[in-house]
Amino acid sequence: MSELWVMTKYLRPDLLEAGGMENIDAWAANFAAMRQSVEMNVTGSELRSVSRIGKFVNLPALMAMNAQFTDVVIREQVPATLPEIAGGGRQNLTFEMPQQVRDFMIDLDERMQMYTGKTAHIDNPLKIGSDGANCQPSTPASAASTHHQRAKAGSTCW
Repeated sequence: MSELWVMTKYLRPDLLEAGGMENIDAWAANFAAMRQSVEMNVTGSELRSVSRIGKFVNLPALMAMNAQFTDVVIREQVPATLPEIAGGGRQNLTFEMPQQVRDFMIDLDERMQMYTGKTAHIDNPLKIGSDGANCQPSTPASAASTHHQRAKAGSTCW
């Protein structure tokens, strides 16, 4: 939602001024319905009340505002020649996850299930997520030229 406001701010700030929506909060009050919820903070040490955008409202006015500076172009209107897809269409590439990666994923899941918020200084979702992000193809595997070669090279988790 914020991207819509930013695009309007850069391309047609006069529309925002005319509507009294120079800041994003005023814009959101016109075009978004907020919802309140209680969430735990990242470290799990306390609860906090947060407001999040729940849905768009007043869509006809939002669409009319955006239509003043946006345009739709269909494929037939683009004069460029697009390259052909090898094999004539998209292909799903699948490969087996190495056992080391499967075991690591199970460990991450167990750590997340054991998390209660009382031990955030020892382990928390941020640490667990970071460890999961570090489970990736190894450097030699990343340098492989195809997905199949990377799958054969394996993955590393540290």
